[in-house]
Amino acid sequence: MQTLEGAADLLRGAGSLDRVADIFRELGFPDRPLGLDEQSIAALGLPADLRGARITQGRGALRGLALHLEKRVERDTLVHVANALARNASQLLWLVVAINDSTADAAILCWRSTVDRARVASLIWQRNRVAQSDAETLCSLAAVGGESDLFTHARWLDVLGREAITNRFFRTLERTVEELSSSLSGKIERDERRELS
Repeated sequence: MQTLEGAADLLRGAGSLDRVADIFRELGFPDRPLGLDEQSIAALGLPADLRGARITQGRGALRGLALHLEKRVERDTLVHVANALARNASQLLWLVVAINDSTADAAILCWRSTVDRARVASLIWQRNRVAQSDAETLCSLAAVGGESDLFTHARWLDVLGREAITNRFFRTLERTVEELSSSLSGKIERDERRELS
C-alpha cells in the first residue's frame, strides 16, 4: 500500500467483486478470486440471497472471500457469515470483504472462533464517505503480512479489533455528549449546550 489516498481509492472503488479483487491483492492474495457456484455457497452455509461470491487463496491456510450481498452490509449478516465459515470451514483462516453496490456499504472482517461462536473484528465503511481512519486501517492490514499465515491472521484480528474499539468509543462519546447536552436546563441554545457538554 503506497499512500493513504491510494487506500481510500481502493475503499471507494469497492463496488463490484472485480474491484474487491484489488483490495485482496493489496492484502497478500495474489491470485484472481474465482466464482463460487450455488452448491459451494450452500456447503459453506453462506446466505442464499447473495448476488455473487468469489474465493482466493493466500499463504498457507489464508483464504479471501468476496461477497456481493443483496441486503445492506450489517453486523448481523457479518456475524452469520463468520459463524457459518467457522462451522463449515474451520481449518482455514478467513478474511472476508462484503459489499452492497446499491447502498454503498462495505466491510472487511475476520474472526477468532470460540467454543460457541465466532468473535468478529471488522471495518465497516460507506464507499461514498471514506474516512481517513478507514484508509489507515486498510494500510495497516496491508502492512502486517508476516512469516506465517497464523501470524498474518492474528495481526489482522488485532488491527480490525482496534478499529472496532475506536468506533465504539466515539459512538459512546457522542451519545454521552448528547445526553449531557439534553440534561442542561435554562435558556441556553442547543449549540451552546453541546459545546458545554
